[in-house]
Amino acid sequence: MNTADRLCIIPPAEWVELRDLYLVDWPEHHVAYTTIDNYIRWYAKDCEIKNLAIYSLNGTWRKDGTYLVVDRYQLFAYSFDTTNEKLEKAFHLLDWSGGLKVSSILKRHRAPLINVLEAKGLQKEYDSETCIYFMPKERCNALELKIPDGFELRSLTPEDAAKADDLWPNRHQGSRFFLERLAAWNPNVGLVERSTGTLVAWCFRLQAGPLGALQVDPKYLRRGFGTIVTVAVAKQIAALGQDCFALVNATNVPSRKMFERIMAKTADQLMEISYNEWSELRDIFRRDWPKHEFAFYILQNYVQWKAQEQALNVNIFSLNGNWRNDETFVLKDGFEIYFYSSDTDGDGSHMIRLLKLLELEKLPEISMDYLESHHIALTKVIADSNLLVKSSNMANYYFMIKEEVLAADSLPLPEGFAFSRLTPANHLDYVYNQWPLRSHISYEAGYGLLRRLLLLNESVGLFDADGVLVSWCLRYATIKLVLIQTFKRWTLTAGKGMGDWW
Repeated sequence: MNTADRLCIIPPAEWVELRDLYLVDWPEHHVAYTTIDNYIRWYAKDCEIKNLAIYSLNGTWRKDGTYLVVDRYQLFAYSFDTTNEKLEKAFHLLDWSGGLKVSSILKRHRAPLINVLEAKGLQKEYDSETCIYFMPKERCNALELKIPDGFELRSLTPEDAAKADDLWPNRHQGSRFFLERLAAWNPNVGLVERSTGTLVAWCFRLQAGPLGALQVDPKYLRRGFGTIVTVAVAKQIAALGQDCFALVNATNVPSRKMFERIMAKTADQLMEISYNEWSELRDIFRRDWPKHEFAFYILQNYVQWKAQEQALNVNIFSLNGNWRNDETFVLKDGFEIYFYSSDTDGDGSHMIRLLKLLELEKLPEISMDYLESHHIALTKVIADSNLLVKSSNMANYYFMIKEEVLAADSLPLPEGFAFSRLTPANHLDYVYNQWPLRSHISYEAGYGLLRRLLLLNESVGLFDADGVLVSWCLRYATIKLVLIQTFKRWTLTAGKGMGDWW
């Protein structure tokens, strides 16, 4: 680390400018936006807040969007820097001697944090993974709020915060003041039984913006009270003109199901996954390898293509922006559509809902490459959308790990033949005219597809002694080997085996 590196305080007068950096590519940076916005609001209420500072590395926050917020014993952090280099340097410069509770940190920022903790020999007392549930303000406004007879909603008081602290599973030293301040300064709500005055359920908004410290009195469980206070606070946040999100512990199955039910009660939205998040989406499918390798390689291909050709018109969509949880996406590349889901509920509901939002019936032509496990979902969408299927073929899928490929014996080339990469300028017309599938799709779509494969992906051709292309193999967008063809003159010659050398 450069010894000249230092943490610089960002003064409150510049917090609005810092916050507004994160409006770009909304809602990609919404956690950073709501975190800084929270402290702008708090500073307006009390300009002498103690033990609060927002730092940048070397004062370069306008360029890299990197900040550290230290609020008493809590630490919030964010950066545009995809290498995490700046964030790791900033973490190193912090004073960790009193201990810090790192809160609302994104998964992509975890690695630099762990690196610093290990480098400094610090022990983790608590470490948990949370799921993000995001809901645009329009959907929050559309939520229906029903309060049962005999109950009412009201803002939380310091006494309510004390009860919440007593029952909070995350209770810790300083947590009562933490909840009291949230009750005083942030959107919150409590559900109260009129006849007894008992606070039966409550929900706060935490500093980084998510709903949190949501709980129901143990005597009033299983009556839907958690949903009521959640919806009430979500609507309060929407009234501020802001989108809403929640952080739920990955192991808290009841709360996760509750948020999924709430999100299902409003109209589904097709939400685009920004290019900056494609790698994160791809890496979800590394787990249990090679179970999800189909999804991994599709995304890997397009991450690489986009890096080579920034103008590439490709969109990846999720259902309601919830791809980190349901692991469901659809990729649209012109007339080609790829989709995948780790949906385990057995009926393909996530995929059906997502595909219907694409409005496939409005597209002039479609080509899809997908796994058999998604066929039932696609069949339902085709039937419901009254689509005409021109051609449908099932292909066998052959998978070989790289170690087996490298260990396989190479076949000797026949005398006079040589390999060479194919190029659009020299071989596109030739390959297209031999392609059996060219009659199934329009010339513009098919020709454009082959051109891109030759331009951006690996390919190989086998040439005879006269330089004539006799056999070839292209790598498809799913990174599988396709278009393995041999020119007709050679296929009629018995025993040549021209397609075997790939």
